[in-house]
Amino acid sequence: MAYSVDDIGKVEAWTHVGSFYDGDDLLLDEDNTVCMTNGTVAEDCDEIKASPGMRVEINVPPATITVLKVRFYLNSIMTAGNQWLLPYTDANTVSPTNEVIGDYTSAGVWVEHVCSAEFIAQLGDLGDKIAVRLASNAEDAKSKLGEVEVDVTWDQPQLSGVTKNKDGSVLVSCKVSLFKIIDEGPPETYEFKESQISDGVTGAYSFGVYEGSKYMVYSEKDDTPHVFDATDNVLEADT
Repeated sequence: MAYSVDDIGKVEAWTHVGSFYDGDDLLLDEDNTVCMTNGTVAEDCDEIKASPGMRVEINVPPATITVLKVRFYLNSIMTAGNQWLLPYTDANTVSPTNEVIGDYTSAGVWVEHVCSAEFIAQLGDLGDKIAVRLASNAEDAKSKLGEVEVDVTWDQPQLSGVTKNKDGSVLVSCKVSLFKIIDEGPPETYEFKESQISDGVTGAYSFGVYEGSKYMVYSEKDDTPHVFDATDNVLEADT
C-alpha cells in the first residue's frame, strides 16, 4: 500500500475530559475533514495543543489490519516538540499504553507515526472502522497541521459467486450489489456496500468483506425481459 486519504472517513478536533491528552472525548470542536484531506498541505487546518486533539477515523475494521502508519503535514510551528498518536479503544476513549511519539520540530515536512502490533491490537471496532488521536502531552508541542494521510494494509476475505438465470445457466454482465446485514431484526436492516458488473464470460463476481458479518447479494440485468434475483441474507466470507 501507500499513503493516501482513501480510507479516511472523518478528521475532527475534539476537546477532552479534563483537557488531558489521553482523556475521553468531550465536545466536538470542529470538523476538519475537507481541509485535512484535500491535498493542500500548505494551509493551517487545525492547531494541536493541550486541548483539543485531532481524531482521525479510518474505514477499515481492526481485526483485519496488519500494518498501520499515519502521517501529518506540519505546516507551521507555534511551539516545537513532540506529539502523540493514541489508539481509540472504544467510541470516545483512548489508551496511552502503546502511543507513538512524533517529532514536530521542523515545519514544512510530513511527520510519520508507525503503529506497533500492540497499538493495532488495542484499536476498538467502531463499526467496521477505527479511530486514532493526535494530541499534545502537557503542551509539549503546539503545531499547525495542513494534511493527514494513512498507509494501512489489511487482510480482506472475499465473498464470491456466479450470476445465473432461473434455470441455473450462467447469466453474464449482471449488475451485482452487496448489502451487509446490520440488524437481523425481524425485520432485517441492510446497509448497501458496493456494486459491480459480473464477468462478461463467466458471470463471476467477488466482493471484499469482513469476517463475522453476514451479507445478501442482489443482481439484476436490463435485458428482454428485465431480470433480478437475490441470495439468502446469511452469506459470509469464503472459507
